[in-house]
Amino acid sequence: MIRPAELTDLDDMLPLCERFHAEAAHTFGGFVEADMREALRHWVLHGLAFVAEEGGELVGLVTGGLDSLFYNSDVIFAQEALWYVLPGKRNGAGRALFNAFEQEAKARGATVIVALYMTTARDRAFGRFLEKRGYAHTDQLYTRVL
Repeated sequence: MIRPAELTDLDDMLPLCERFHAEAAHTFGGFVEADMREALRHWVLHGLAFVAEEGGELVGLVTGGLDSLFYNSDVIFAQEALWYVLPGKRNGAGRALFNAFEQEAKARGATVIVALYMTTARDRAFGRFLEKRGYAHTDQLYTRVL
């Protein structure tokens, strides 16, 4: 079942976020639970946050925010920030989460969605997933640890 995340979900969302961080290639800066909790709290209250629940347990989540373009405040965009489903539970739950994210973003006035993913072994699959949905590869992200 996909549903909007609630503040009462934060304790169950945190382990999913930690797993996401552990599987990502961008492990610079360690996982700080208090900071992640605050980010989740913000997305639940002010942004976009959905969870996938199976048998009373959370197995996935997607979060992000809404903002306007700095050069054209009439354009509202949603940015996906964190999207994760437990291995073994990726049988459509991720797609359903992303559907909920897109639908809510559109309902709240977004005309553009930005989906960012860090390079992992699954990045090509994620790119194909997005391209099948009509997304275009428009930018590159470079990082440097100082």
